[in-house]
Amino acid sequence: MRSSASRWVVAIGCVVALASCSGVPRLTSAPTAAVSLSGHWILDGAASDDATAMVRAVLPHPKEVRQPRYDGWGNEVSDGSNGGGPPQSSGRGGGRQGGGSRSGRNGAETGGPSAFSGREASPVWGRNKPYDFLAYFAVPETRLNIQQQSTVVRIGSGERLRAFLPGDEDPINLTDRFGARALRGGWMADAFVVSIDDGKNLHVIDSIRSSRDGALERIVEVKVTGIKTLTVHSRYRRATEAEWANLGDEGPPAPGR
Repeated sequence: MRSSASRWVVAIGCVVALASCSGVPRLTSAPTAAVSLSGHWILDGAASDDATAMVRAVLPHPKEVRQPRYDGWGNEVSDGSNGGGPPQSSGRGGGRQGGGSRSGRNGAETGGPSAFSGREASPVWGRNKPYDFLAYFAVPETRLNIQQQSTVVRIGSGERLRAFLPGDEDPINLTDRFGARALRGGWMADAFVVSIDDGKNLHVIDSIRSSRDGALERIVEVKVTGIKTLTVHSRYRRATEAEWANLGDEGPPAPGR
């Protein structure tokens, strides 16, 4: 973020910090002061974090597994050895010793790169690629539609538009290709906050507030088991009627990235 945005980063960051300490935050049915977030909004990329680069920077990397090498006799060759010699006798017959009994063909079948290990082997992202899963929650929409009323707040765009009863303790239970999770929405001070939680591996706090110059300021904090926590700052400006009409619906990120 640019240094000029540091003031709102600190202000809204306090909201995120308070929510993070308690897990699922306590949200109220109304803001502490009169505020209106309603409108059609477009992401100001120049004043926002590069969320795509941030996601790629924290993704777990596959760990390389050393492929075994074999000599002409089928013996496994350790690094630094020239190989090529006859099979070694065990001293009690003509058999080969220990690990040298594996054939080159079998070795190739048992070898191969492992995508993830340790905690990263847990299928937090299900059958999705890690980038697709994390980007769905961390990368902000290009367009954002907010309809704020006294008893309901609709926020999102396209397939990601959700209607929240502010402060309602009963969550929206949602299941899609990114898993099952509970969504809650409500006010914390003058920011509208959406909490997303799967009860185990995924915790998201999405906070939006109005700035003094009439823009929207947004912070999304994403915690996923086995991945460094991401905090993405974004800024939105009001869209003109022509801009909004020329933008298509925005759904989940395309798979395969």
